[in-house]
Amino acid sequence: MRITECKSEPYKNSITPAIKFELKIEYPRDHALIFVSGFLKDLRGNLIGNLEQIPQSWEYFEISSRDTEFSSDYSSCKLELISRLDWKALDHLENIRSRHESKDLELELELGLGLIRSSTSKLLELMWVKLTYIHVIKSNDWALKYAPELGLGKYHLLEIPIEPIPALQRAWEYLEKAERAFRDWDDKSVFANCREIGTLLNNLIDDLVKQSKLDKFQKEKWNRAYAGFSHQASLDLHIEDLRQSQEYRSLELKVDRRDCEQLIMRAKLLIKYASELIRCQRL
Repeated sequence: MRITECKSEPYKNSITPAIKFELKIEYPRDHALIFVSGFLKDLRGNLIGNLEQIPQSWEYFEISSRDTEFSSDYSSCKLELISRLDWKALDHLENIRSRHESKDLELELELGLGLIRSSTSKLLELMWVKLTYIHVIKSNDWALKYAPELGLGKYHLLEIPIEPIPALQRAWEYLEKAERAFRDWDDKSVFANCREIGTLLNNLIDDLVKQSKLDKFQKEKWNRAYAGFSHQASLDLHIEDLRQSQEYRSLELKVDRRDCEQLIMRAKLLIKYASELIRCQRL
């Protein structure tokens, strides 16, 4: 007995945000599936929402032993379940996704199946079976399909080509460290690794100017781009100084997730800009 397929999409016929799951379940032919319910959880076992049947969504058919790895014949059923989500659940899904390396959303479907079968001692025997299934929603699908329908707003995906330039390898490594720190909510490490990116790139551009491989105007454009990034990346170093000033003394000063996310995005663009300058340098 197993779940062989799982597809999902935003459920549009709902006032509250909801996700629809279309499942295919295989079970012994001498059983009859009469009831399905369950829970939607994260991979740590935290409950996100209930899974409810959509009426008249069941479709039964039989499969032979040639179509399955099981030795005996099995029946199969396709059905649809929905999970209605409140804003706290949606916020939790976004947090889960932000910690994933690829920004994918990994969910666990925990199902309780009610089945009946013929018995020699009884007319019918009722059985309860538990099944689990790990379902993954890809980051692009979540951003472009799910988020707008679930009321999370529209996303604009920014693709930055990574060119195999050896001089920039360390910069990309620092960026990976910054993104890992962001998922672990280590703001100090995010800012520290981004500062390393800026210092490394600025030294690299300075060397190219000294070698006359970049002209003065290219250096001027770089300086303006780097100055803004460097100023932002040093913010966490100056929080204590700002707290002591009369202007900010009554305010709660701290860097938050938005600051870290914005800095990482600027770091990506700065690496990309440096790669373009290197690519078009004088030979």
